[in-house]
Amino acid sequence: MPPIRNLPRYIPPLVTLIALALLYALLRLLGVLSAQLTPGVIDTSYALLRLIADRAFLLDIGVTVARTVVGVGVGAVVGLPLGLVMGLNPWANRSAIPVIDFLRALPAVAMFPALATLLGIGESTKLVLIALPSAY
Repeated sequence: MPPIRNLPRYIPPLVTLIALALLYALLRLLGVLSAQLTPGVIDTSYALLRLIADRAFLLDIGVTVARTVVGVGVGAVVGLPLGLVMGLNPWANRSAIPVIDFLRALPAVAMFPALATLLGIGESTKLVLIALPSAY
């Protein structure tokens, strides 16, 4: 048997996924998980394959990835210069650090109601929710 370190990198996560699926199926079979409330592994796999084959789903994934890239990019464009200024200027650091520490402690989801009120429910709100934590 080859040593574990010589296995391709995708094998351990695949084995873990299969083990979890078998454990889930066993728990359903033993009645620990209700068969009426939880879907089976085969049903879930079939639904996943249908989703992957659906063009609209793939388009939604593309939109999500693009939104994430833009949001992180905007956060970096704002955060990097701000960090440089704070690092080079002690007065700027003392002035900005309380605001940054306060905002960093807030989960992005908690900012949604205020941002939705200010920006409306749309693309700009989603981008700001991604960009703010990226800027810290």
